[in-house]
Amino acid sequence: MKKFIAFLMAALMLVCLVSCGEPKEKEFTSEKGLTITLTESFKEAQYEGYTICYDSPTVAIFVLKEDFSLLAGLENYTLAQYAELVHNANSSKKPTAITEVEGLTCFEYTYLNTDDITDYSYFTTMFKGDDAFWTVQFCSKTDKYDSCKAEMIKYAKSVDVTKD
Repeated sequence: MKKFIAFLMAALMLVCLVSCGEPKEKEFTSEKGLTITLTESFKEAQYEGYTICYDSPTVAIFVLKEDFSLLAGLENYTLAQYAELVHNANSSKKPTAITEVEGLTCFEYTYLNTDDITDYSYFTTMFKGDDAFWTVQFCSKTDKYDSCKAEMIKYAKSVDVTKD
């Protein structure tokens, strides 16, 4: 009987481990032209001034699409030139230098949200699509940022802004 109970408990623990494993991946495709692979813990959200947003318990994602038609000749800009524009637009937040991380053009900064008196850290990436540049910002509370950064990079590497 003891062996049976031990076997039953081991089987139950195995079932719990399998069901409590990594969250399942989910592909989000926007009619605006962006596809990103996240996890099922993300939900679409809306924040004024952003093209697309996603929220999860630990990471928020803010996406801005800037069509080439916004500025004459914008389609001729390189990704590096566009990244410099975005970096300059965020200069008041004292961002880090523009770098390349795992093939991503990016920079980081911290921002104090005065509404909830909380520091948030941002991992900002830029992409060039067929008809627009995209800024995709991954954000978490600063005290959770280091533990979320690898996840943010993984999500950023899944971004696709090309047309079919």
